[in-house]
Amino acid sequence: MRLRCAVPDEIPGIDLIGIDLDGTSLNSQRQMTATTQAAIDLTTQIGVDVVIITGRPVRECRDLARQYNLDIELVASNGAATWDAHTGTVLRRDGFTPAWAHQLVSKLRRCSSGLRLGVVDDDVCALDVDFPEDLARSWHMEPTGCVEQAVARHRTSDPVQKIVAWHPDGRDYAITIISQAGVSAELSYSGSEFVELTAPGVHKGSALQTAAAGRGYSLGRCAAIGDMPNDIPMLQAAGVPLAMGNAHPTVFAHATYVLPSQDSHGVAAALHAIIRGAKRPQHNGQ
Repeated sequence: MRLRCAVPDEIPGIDLIGIDLDGTSLNSQRQMTATTQAAIDLTTQIGVDVVIITGRPVRECRDLARQYNLDIELVASNGAATWDAHTGTVLRRDGFTPAWAHQLVSKLRRCSSGLRLGVVDDDVCALDVDFPEDLARSWHMEPTGCVEQAVARHRTSDPVQKIVAWHPDGRDYAITIISQAGVSAELSYSGSEFVELTAPGVHKGSALQTAAAGRGYSLGRCAAIGDMPNDIPMLQAAGVPLAMGNAHPTVFAHATYVLPSQDSHGVAAALHAIIRGAKRPQHNGQ
């Protein structure tokens, strides 16, 4: 049953919350409102950890953290890299080894002549020359050259975080031909018309699990907020999954609660419910 805007007054027992960016903590103008910023700050002040978990690359996470004075961890590229805004360092990278990425790119080249590919890492966006320019601009990144050359430049210790694919016949067709090719990768998508590939086991759900385990928290005491199919693994992992009111239709089935939309401060509403729940006196079951 789809519960629209059914956020409760209190959400108790939350130690950590993972929050998506686009369509979730950012409004339709791709801005984080002062209301959302204040709610994030207040949540961290009372001792609940907030982690941003996004499909965007590390470079954009850095820029957003500076723009909105975020002093938290941000997980980039659907779980492939964790950047700490407090220290300004990448804490963790998970991805394809260069050899594995090279084999994957070669396999994708063979499965369809119409498939256009890209490699996205911390600061690098290498795209095929006829990859749609509007998609590159949406990341605020300039293509820097041949995909194969970008993969070859990686050191063994520096994994390829994400491969993206686009086909002129549409995203669903691209997913179909990639799936039929039998590639070993996680396939996901968000708002854009391209497919995102990360290494097996690397997705937003694994990012939430890693964040919780590193702090000694159980997933049952974690919440997650998202709006698109690439957020579903994170919602499935969390004890309290919340969907935005503007979410993709496939997301609602994985949420316990549905929040107001991105333009109606849905994230802030959830955070204030968590804050109120955290302030409730604990009686140890008595």
